[in-house]
Amino acid sequence: MAHKVFICYSSHDKQVADAACAVLEAQRISCWIAPRDILAGEEYGKSILSAISSCQVVLLIFSAHANSSPQVRREVERAVSKGKILVPFRIEEVLPSDALEYALGNTHWLDALTPPLERYLVQLCDTIGRLIYKKKITEPPLWKRTETPASPELKSDQIHEPHTKPSADRATAPTAPVISAPETISVNTNAAVAATNARESAPIEPRRRPDWTLRRSWLIMFVLFSGLLVSAVWYMRRPLPPPLVSQYQQITIDSHRKAFVGTDGTRLYFNRYADPQPLAQASVSGGKIEPIPVTLPDPWMLDISPDGSTLLIRSTDGPKHSLWSMGTLGGSLRHLTDDNVGYAAWSADGKQIAYSTVSGEVNVMRSDGSESHRLAGIASTGNFSWSLDGRFIRYTKDHRYWEMSADGSNSHPLLPGWHPNASLSDGRWTPQGFFIFASRELNSGVVSIPEAASQLWLLDERHRSFWQAPVMPVQLTSGPTGLSRPVSSKDGLTIFARGVDLHGELDSYDRKSGQIQPYLGGMSAESVTFSSDGRYVAYVGFPEGIMWRANRDGSDPMRLTDPPLYPIGLRWSPDGNQILFCALNSDGHTKSYTISAQGGAPQPILPEDNGTQSNPNWSPDGHKILFSSAEAGGLTSGPGRILDLTTHQVSSVPGSEGTRSPRWSPDGRFIAVIFGFNGLKVLDLETKRWTVLAKGQIGYPTWSRDSKYIYFLRWEGDRGVYRVHVSGGEVERVVDLKGLPLTGVFRFWMGLDPDDTPLLLRNAGKDEIYALNLAEK
Repeated sequence: MAHKVFICYSSHDKQVADAACAVLEAQRISCWIAPRDILAGEEYGKSILSAISSCQVVLLIFSAHANSSPQVRREVERAVSKGKILVPFRIEEVLPSDALEYALGNTHWLDALTPPLERYLVQLCDTIGRLIYKKKITEPPLWKRTETPASPELKSDQIHEPHTKPSADRATAPTAPVISAPETISVNTNAAVAATNARESAPIEPRRRPDWTLRRSWLIMFVLFSGLLVSAVWYMRRPLPPPLVSQYQQITIDSHRKAFVGTDGTRLYFNRYADPQPLAQASVSGGKIEPIPVTLPDPWMLDISPDGSTLLIRSTDGPKHSLWSMGTLGGSLRHLTDDNVGYAAWSADGKQIAYSTVSGEVNVMRSDGSESHRLAGIASTGNFSWSLDGRFIRYTKDHRYWEMSADGSNSHPLLPGWHPNASLSDGRWTPQGFFIFASRELNSGVVSIPEAASQLWLLDERHRSFWQAPVMPVQLTSGPTGLSRPVSSKDGLTIFARGVDLHGELDSYDRKSGQIQPYLGGMSAESVTFSSDGRYVAYVGFPEGIMWRANRDGSDPMRLTDPPLYPIGLRWSPDGNQILFCALNSDGHTKSYTISAQGGAPQPILPEDNGTQSNPNWSPDGHKILFSSAEAGGLTSGPGRILDLTTHQVSSVPGSEGTRSPRWSPDGRFIAVIFGFNGLKVLDLETKRWTVLAKGQIGYPTWSRDSKYIYFLRWEGDRGVYRVHVSGGEVERVVDLKGLPLTGVFRFWMGLDPDDTPLLLRNAGKDEIYALNLAEK
């Protein structure tokens, strides 16, 4: 099948290319885009040449990456040589290189340099549509039929000839079929006059009224009534046009990671991660962010009442999760329940609160905490949202939306079969009856920051009734900025949402100056590991999730993996030939792999094992692999296990039950693990004795090269990089991280360079709240 548009782009700009493709195809302009339109087994280069030859327009997504891509240059050169219309769509402020300047020198550009991207996509779609359908359509439309000639004076060119062959222009333009005038019928007028005279001279006999006249009247009435009924049913069941986003406005400007909660009409309420005062507020028009003081351990906002007067706050004190309420203007706290609350949400009238527990129960109570009762037992629930009429409650389970009656009955999936590989969350209603939620592909982004790959969708439920035909969600937003946690303004004309652009800066701690400074050019990378001889470095680009190997100074990088595989926790083998890592599998489990440092396919360390294998690391001689049966980045615990690469036997580390993140010391004598809720201990393999070294928050434990110290990260509270001696003693803070925002696949990362200098990934991206103004189509 020939496509009208060939989309030429760098893989770094895939999100923009996909968005352009979606907008064009929504207007029935067929597009060819790799790798979607390359058949399995088909030669890559041959497919591209064939697609360029058969298309009418070549759309170039032009950026710095495209400017330096040899593949993009070759595709542009082929398009120019074949005389194709070239439309450059520039998304970054960059001029073409010498290699592209000749091909693009006389071509008009379309610039899309400032957000939002959507308005430029509309202009792009209009431009390409005009280029493709620029020839004038000469035929009249189907409804404008030619009349039969009533007199000889009519001109011959006013009559359609029924067998005229279409012109070349018409053959290329989309046309409707032409309805020809009926052919002229010959009539013998003398015979007609004679027949008329004979009828007039005949005697007139009385005639009875036909008995079918009444039936005909009833038939006409029935047809009219049926037509009205069909029209009424169609009117009631017709899909109403959804609103469009007419304008984007950034509200906050601090880039601090947030969890948006709601609005009281004049102010926005949200949580700030890794902040000593996580509850915060700001004006809907922007301005200073102000903390909300709360005298509770580890507070977290869950919802705001419909009238905007009261906040729902969860407090976490160790394993205990209690629920409280507090006025938005301050005042005393009201204790509601100690039921180990996970999520909670107000009903639309503000009289009830639905909440889930960590054990998987869904309960409902009055807004003052009284009359609590169980609704249902549903594991892994979250994101509660009451309907506007209070008749049912929606919640997420296994990445999908479910719905149940307000009494807990009739639980069922909301959109079965719709985008089965998508993860749905954050749904909220607008006053008009739109249900707006976030959706992302399950394999489309960073493991623990899914909101970076989310976009907003709208389910129109304004006519939710027996008469309405089933409706499907329509996409409300698209573009490189991930949008999630939508909340409607009080009038429903604005949607406030969290917008995320992920980017990091690799930094190191300069011991002499005591300053944090860029490392390896400040590239956005984590899971940095060095070969034992210190000559090479391997890392994972953030947030793309691609593993690279390079010289220690970052030169001559070599790509080792491709998405959707997202490597975590890289460890170079002692002989320098392999790199060990783990990654989240398609079934949701973490698996461990090895890959050659020279490239190749990743190989699972235990192909037949269906369990979890996370945080793998080598024994000092490279003959064994130590790993955890707990999930990477999670709090679930399991024993440490050792795989003998010679015998392929797996054994457990004695006394390691309930631990995670095992680390083998470089000298081979110790194994360090995180235990319990938070704590660090080591096993002396010679004495078989465990020793507790530290308690409190522990993340990314890393051995020093001489096996004397263990470094670790504390990302909340008294934030910093710490170390403790393997023999015990006081915990020493090495780097103070107060005020330094961090990011990474698990929202933060820490490592050491060959000189035991701490490495960190500073947050250099954007995490803001935006206002999306809605307009009717």
